[in-house]
Amino acid sequence: MTRVPVAVFTVFVVLGVASDAPAGEVAPSASGSSPDEPLVVAEPADLLPVNTPEMEPGRLRATPSADAEGMLERLPQPLCLVGADARSLRWLERHRSSLRSAGALCLLVQAERVTDLDRVLDAAGEVPVQVSPGGELARRFGLQRYPVVISAEGFEQ
Repeated sequence: MTRVPVAVFTVFVVLGVASDAPAGEVAPSASGSSPDEPLVVAEPADLLPVNTPEMEPGRLRATPSADAEGMLERLPQPLCLVGADARSLRWLERHRSSLRSAGALCLLVQAERVTDLDRVLDAAGEVPVQVSPGGELARRFGLQRYPVVISAEGFEQ
């Protein structure tokens, strides 16, 4: 299993998703921890179940708004949002080579059990997968369906 917590954190900070801080700046921690304290990263399985009620499996219907296009330009790498459903698994298997070549990071936004995570990891192959709710990304980009790739070029399915 590939863990990429730094990449996920970087994506959220660049997009300003982690907080209301301007893009590129890190807001103070709500817990009051200092920058010198180590970041504790949970194992992906410890983050289950993960749910993103703003999204469901289906055909992509969104196109980037003008606001979203500005955020897309700042993405450090392509992101894909997937679930543990049959549609996402087939999509991952079909596109894993191009996702790997593009340096994409997949966020598993809907899964209940460790067996779901294992199936997604198998389908993704060498493409890194991180468990993360996708609600904030869905709201910011106006997305309601997955699987989807979010890149500087826009949205793809």
